[in-house]
Amino acid sequence: MAGNDCDRVLADSARAGLDVESETERLQAEYIDRVSKDWIVLLETVARKCARIAQQKHTLEHKAAGTD
Repeated sequence: MAGNDCDRVLADSARAGLDVESETERLQAEYIDRVSKDWIVLLETVARKCARIAQQKHTLEHKAAGTD
């Protein structure tokens, strides 16, 4: 299917009973939900790693200062 067929495919789909606008909104919401969850997992992972690095730095600083 050539790239120029998009309008025809959308029109054919609408004639066949597909609510293109509603389906587009549903798919966008589904995508946003999925991507948002992935971002949350990523940010939580980064936060945990940052906390671990900060703790290690704190421990090393105390050892270097002789204040463990």
